Amino acid sequence: MALTPVRGALKAPLTVHTLSPGDSKWGTVMTNNDKIDELVTRTRKITMSSGQLREQRRSFAFGNTNIENDRITREMVAEADRKIEAESK
Repeated sequence: MALTPVRGALKAPLTVHTLSPGDSKWGTVMTNNDKIDELVTRTRKITMSSGQLREQRRSFAFGNTNIENDRITREMVAEADRKIEAESK
């Protein structure tokens, strides 16, 4: 997907932070703020525990499914996650 620059939209040049799929956190982040650049750099050094990753995964799943269907509960997401974890072992 190509990005189209918008004239006058940015007050400073963008800094592009790219993480490879082999990293635990991957993707591309573009910023134009020194404080955000520093935070992105610091987050690369964070190693999350398996419990933290599980909670983050569940929170992401809940947030995205609940937008489409407000009958989805956190417990439903947790149960689905437990089933997927059990099947993968």
